[in-house]
Amino acid sequence: MNRAIRRRIAKLVKRQKSHGIVPRHNDPLNTALNVLNLLYKDNTEAPEELQRPLSWQQKNKENFFESICMDRISGEIILVDVQKALDSLEQEAPKESNIAYALIHKAIKLFKDCLDRGHQFIVLDGNNRILFYIDLFNDRWTIPSGDYEYIREKTDSQTCTFTVVDGADKWSDLPKKVQNALFSRLQIVTMYTQIDWINMSLVFRNTNSMVAPNAQELRNADVSEWADWVRKIRKDNINLLRMIFENPMNRLCGDEWIVDCLDLVLQGIKLSDTPVTFKRQINQGRVDADGKSIEEEFTGKANCFAITQTTKFNLYDCDLLEKSQTKYYEGVFTNLEDWLSKMVDKASTKKEKQALKTKSLTQNLFWLMCNGIDTYPQAVEAVKLHQEAYANSNKTYGPDEATFKNACSGSSAANIEFRYIILKGIIDEVRKEPEIEDFLAA
Repeated sequence: MNRAIRRRIAKLVKRQKSHGIVPRHNDPLNTALNVLNLLYKDNTEAPEELQRPLSWQQKNKENFFESICMDRISGEIILVDVQKALDSLEQEAPKESNIAYALIHKAIKLFKDCLDRGHQFIVLDGNNRILFYIDLFNDRWTIPSGDYEYIREKTDSQTCTFTVVDGADKWSDLPKKVQNALFSRLQIVTMYTQIDWINMSLVFRNTNSMVAPNAQELRNADVSEWADWVRKIRKDNINLLRMIFENPMNRLCGDEWIVDCLDLVLQGIKLSDTPVTFKRQINQGRVDADGKSIEEEFTGKANCFAITQTTKFNLYDCDLLEKSQTKYYEGVFTNLEDWLSKMVDKASTKKEKQALKTKSLTQNLFWLMCNGIDTYPQAVEAVKLHQEAYANSNKTYGPDEATFKNACSGSSAANIEFRYIILKGIIDEVRKEPEIEDFLAA
């Protein structure tokens, strides 16, 4: 876990100690799986702010089914009794508006919305597991065909076997003695009856400490308007993200791409009224006739800064942009989805289609669209120039002889600066006034 993430957790813990409601839960209970199914079937929800996206693949489910058969269930499911937690918070909620007020009332709203949807429990940990139980016991999961060993009772010294065949591969198809044995398995369940938002967030972090949440998963669980806004952008532009990522919910990679786009525009390249001169060595070790390093000078109105996990956390710590600004950037993402879809559809080869869907191009195109590329034809031309620069290995900058492609793969201040030089040149080329000869020839 890097230092930025550790600092973030420490900050949240400090905030919780100062402002949070003391969480309360019952003693962990060993709950038989048949009881668990009756209590929690279609009666739970897992808010995406407090969960990693569902991650179990077919193999994970098969392995866990075998664990149930062999009575090897480990770990606990952590839930919130929504009605009890709501009643508790409404009694404790402060009247004045402060941090404590915001944290408690965010949880109160969540609990009320949850009850309105007919759900009595919130899952803080174990969502993959509880959904698998419910799918298995209600014939929503197909058991792979084959022979299985199982333990009938804890006192048994030998295992028994059963066979699953195609066409008789649901829970209801299993022999009754197998169902009874598996239904009797015990799952540890912890139930919170008093908890606020920040403590739910901390439960998520603590229970996932063995497999540390990544930086974006931490930001997603943050108590901030930024977290809500990024999720909104993701939901509104999920088709765009599916063009770029095979699974945009995997470790919230799609959310982080959105944050990278916004960070590049808002913090990575800050445009100003004061011209800034960039000087770059064209090739390491190359000198002119006077023995001086060959440099290229570029003047533009920008200050360039690195994009790091710290800068992205800093965005989440800031007040949300003005409503007009948020609507503007949401519109840019919408146009980006529309324009990129058109470009991909018109691309003649699979290679060309894939080149249009890279993280670097789409992020750079977002910046271009925020800084002068206003129309679809302009975007098409900008992408053409971008790909030409990306493929040019002769044009290098800096002591490491970095190419534009190199710069797009990193987010240091030097890389961002080089990207700005190229991107600004693309804007100037696309938007330059046509020559008089062009008018005469038209």
